[in-house]
Amino acid sequence: MDRKILFITGVASAIILALIALQQAARPGEAPLNPSTPPTTPVKVKLSVTVLGQGSLAINGTPVSNSTLLLEPGVVSLEARPASGWRLKQLLVNGSPGVADWLRIRGNTSIAAVFERVKVRVVLVVTGDGLLYVNGSLAVNGTGSKELEAEPGVLLLASLEPWSPFLQARLYVNGTPVERCPSCPPVYAVEVRGDTELKAVFEPRKVVLRVDAKGLAAKLASKSWERGVNGSEVIGAVAGEPVNVTSYCPPSPEAKPCIVGWAVRVHAPTGVLNSTASANTTVVPVYDTELEAIVQKVVGGIPSPVPGGVLYAGREIPAEAVPRHVWLDVRPWTARVEYLGNGTWLIDEPVGNDLYIAVPPNWSLVTVEAWLVDSYVKPYLDVYVVTSNNPVLRYKGAGTCSSFPSYVRITLTRDGRVLEKPKYWCLGGGYSTIGPDPQAREGYLLLTVASAKLKVRVSLQP
Repeated sequence: MDRKILFITGVASAIILALIALQQAARPGEAPLNPSTPPTTPVKVKLSVTVLGQGSLAINGTPVSNSTLLLEPGVVSLEARPASGWRLKQLLVNGSPGVADWLRIRGNTSIAAVFERVKVRVVLVVTGDGLLYVNGSLAVNGTGSKELEAEPGVLLLASLEPWSPFLQARLYVNGTPVERCPSCPPVYAVEVRGDTELKAVFEPRKVVLRVDAKGLAAKLASKSWERGVNGSEVIGAVAGEPVNVTSYCPPSPEAKPCIVGWAVRVHAPTGVLNSTASANTTVVPVYDTELEAIVQKVVGGIPSPVPGGVLYAGREIPAEAVPRHVWLDVRPWTARVEYLGNGTWLIDEPVGNDLYIAVPPNWSLVTVEAWLVDSYVKPYLDVYVVTSNNPVLRYKGAGTCSSFPSYVRITLTRDGRVLEKPKYWCLGGGYSTIGPDPQAREGYLLLTVASAKLKVRVSLQP
């Protein structure tokens, strides 16, 4: 009996143990209890972050700079965050170029983010005759340009040097003129914040001419303008540009007031400089200048220009016949000049004198035709082109060297070359040994007429 009971008890125990085992195996995700196996720990890897320059690298959204992190293997996001005025130059992963986006980490990894300063473009421009220095070094010499790179916030020291004391210099930054106080050093400090243009402009310095002709007539002319003065005038002029001053006094057998000279006052930085000049002179204004007529009564007087015209491409345009004054101190003016129209002048000169035909400058060829109306002893005509009036008067052309036929025709170029002339005329020319002639301008015609009454027609071609 006892044996039967023990057998039943053993079988029951075995069944219970089997049921427990089956129950545990049926639970998903649970391992059988094994008190001898320790719990597992997740694997960690090192992520070393180095930042060069100004900025940071965000790992999974957290800014990191020069740190080492312990992370589980997997994917991490990378975002370069440069400081203001900086940009990401390069991202290195284990020494090789990478992309600032995402990275799969499988083991220990090093990341280096290299930031650099943002460069801006600086354009240096010079217009006119002068030098532009930047930080003490010559940047641009004369009209031209140059580009360079600079870091934002850098200070550029610009200085301007004109080639001539008659030029003025101005600096423009991005189109805006930079003002500098008169007592300040001749240096402009420009802070570069973005793309910048520095433009140095060298242009003729402006001066003022104040002319008081005392109610008499005078004419002032430079290469760029002409002005008749009958009283007082204020004229804008260019520093260093010669101005020819011509004073007129109508011929008269009685003594009449005439301009015999000029009182000249120059307003220089050091003070007022006083001098005198002749009635017909050339002045070179460097600073603001005053011309005040010196008037005396004169017998005889100086002949005035005769208004008229010439043909330009077949069309009549205004011109003047200007009696030349240079010989009037040794011989009187004896010519009678009259304009007949259609570019034709009547010149009656029994003795001999010179006159200019003041024509506009924009021509290339001139044809002068002359008809002999009457002669006194031996008629004579020279036709020249004024080729230069600085530093001395120079002229070239051709003229009478033997007989004078009833009709002559001569064609000259702007530089005085003779393309057509009468058979027995001679080439010629000359120059003044005393400097420029204040009455002349380059491109004028110079006629020498003696012992003849002529009709002269002047035709210009563009």
